Amino acid sequence: MMQEKGSIFVDVVKIVNGKLRANAYLIYDEDRVGAVIDPGEQPEKIINEVKARGVKVTHILLTHGHFDHITCTDILKKNFGANVCISEKDATCLNDPELNLSGRFSEEVMLMPADIILKDGDELKIGTMDIKVLYTPGHSKGSCSFIVNNYIFSGDTLFYLSIGRTDLIGGSETALQESLKKLAQYPDDYVVCPGHGDSTTVGFEKENNEYMH
Repeated sequence: MMQEKGSIFVDVVKIVNGKLRANAYLIYDEDRVGAVIDPGEQPEKIINEVKARGVKVTHILLTHGHFDHITCTDILKKNFGANVCISEKDATCLNDPELNLSGRFSEEVMLMPADIILKDGDELKIGTMDIKVLYTPGHSKGSCSFIVNNYIFSGDTLFYLSIGRTDLIGGSETALQESLKKLAQYPDDYVVCPGHGDSTTVGFEKENNEYMH
């Protein structure tokens, strides 16, 4: 996917990886400076994509702290020299196999602490891209979405015709419903890039997703 809004160019590449088919995203500007969102479990797929496109990755953005979205974070950090960013409420997931669910579903994952702790409303400047941090808890205690131009990287909060589960550690159905209300306030043409499955739009989900009503 490619988009130009005003003078800001953003290219978005989806990289499906891992046993749970999680979506990692490579985003970058016209100068090929960018970030990886939710790197998942297969570092070689991401590294190969980054090299093929000649992107300088300066940040690794984590929508939440579950293993299927964070496992290869340290490998990519070392490879790219990038800053790892996660919300303050999910930061402890990085080195806690119980919180990141790896102890339950996979081999235990214990990572280095994040370089940048994010709070609701923070803005990151990556190259020419302005990235807004929107807290969208419910799937996990500190789940957040990243807004870039008219892309919303929603992690496991909002999916195509579905939403993230709330029965895991830190999950809350009430919090997730409030998060969906936040996302519903964005314009209908905003593209939702979820942590699993196909992309969609805010308008389509408001019209067709029963959980958004």
